[in-house]
Amino acid sequence: MQTIKLYLPQKHEMGYRQELLSDVATMEYNKGYDLNFAGYCKETGCIDFPQKQWEKWCEWFVCGQPDRFYAYLQDEQGNFVGDVNFHKSTSQNEYEMGIVIQAKYRGKGYGTQALQLLMQQAFEVFGVEKLCNSFEKSRTAAQTLHLNAGFMIETEKSGILRLSINKDTYFKNNIKR
Repeated sequence: MQTIKLYLPQKHEMGYRQELLSDVATMEYNKGYDLNFAGYCKETGCIDFPQKQWEKWCEWFVCGQPDRFYAYLQDEQGNFVGDVNFHKSTSQNEYEMGIVIQAKYRGKGYGTQALQLLMQQAFEVFGVEKLCNSFEKSRTAAQTLHLNAGFMIETEKSGILRLSINKDTYFKNNIKR
């Protein structure tokens, strides 16, 4: 299995994010929701990300540390295979997170590595207290991935799971030997 690493993209490299967000197979998990933001297509789950938005988005999200973190996932050959992010919640002392593995790279173990890299960045580098993720209960692969990494199910409401892991649990599960 290939290993992946985090890659912090620059503004001129936002084309990969654009590719991810416009890939119907990759964004299928996102379709059918009533999301109220510009560029979202309910029928496909895709999100427009035109080049004119790259600079502002990159400055806000990629350069938004410590409240926000965004990185591409890069394999050993230099290919981007997905992205990860976390951002501080506006209502609590916790961070919401996300992982997207491009459809053509799914099933190769990248999700497990991506989640470990994201947690390492959040807890060991940023000192985040708690990471949270929410998704449909029907996404069993995502649920298994998170539970295997030490996340716990906080709530289930209307078919949506909310899972979290705190810093203490992360360090207890990842003691360096």
